[in-house]
Amino acid sequence: MEPHHVPYGGSATSEYIAAVREHVIRPLACSPVADHCFAAAMLIFAGIDGLGRLVHPNPTAGAGERFRAFLRRLGSDYQRRENELWALRNSLDHNAINVACYMSKTEDARGQHLEVDNGHVFVHTVRLLTDFRAAVDSLEGELQQDTALFVQTESRLEWAYLDLPGWRDPNVQTTPPPFVRFAYVRQR
Repeated sequence: MEPHHVPYGGSATSEYIAAVREHVIRPLACSPVADHCFAAAMLIFAGIDGLGRLVHPNPTAGAGERFRAFLRRLGSDYQRRENELWALRNSLDHNAINVACYMSKTEDARGQHLEVDNGHVFVHTVRLLTDFRAAVDSLEGELQQDTALFVQTESRLEWAYLDLPGWRDPNVQTTPPPFVRFAYVRQR
């Protein structure tokens, strides 16, 4: 029996891709957060983690395997530097300290992107964003054409809605999660 095919435009997958564009790509393309190389790399790496979880063929693959597999979608230079970038992702995400690379966002440094010197990779965060955006665009096109991949991503997303907690005091200033039509991705 063939699985019911949900149109891409109304799917959880399209909402997830839209959330990646809204909460990862747009702030890095249009706001001062892009001036901070650590923040830019952390956001992009989080996007790679999430998308890797959706598209990796093995639903039980570990975080490193999923990260490396999606990173390859950014191009062969990323595949060549996947171990260095995984180390950078871990140092930023787990320690908020960069012990793995040099970073820059200046245009005159773009040509050194992913070069290695003394074991440290150079990451040009504007180039990383450009390549990540291209990979997301390519993936979205692939999801619209590849029914099996689309069904896989849909099976790994769950719709959820944020209800305001009962303890929330309207007089207390809080920063709620941003509006998305689902709260998380988890394997079923």
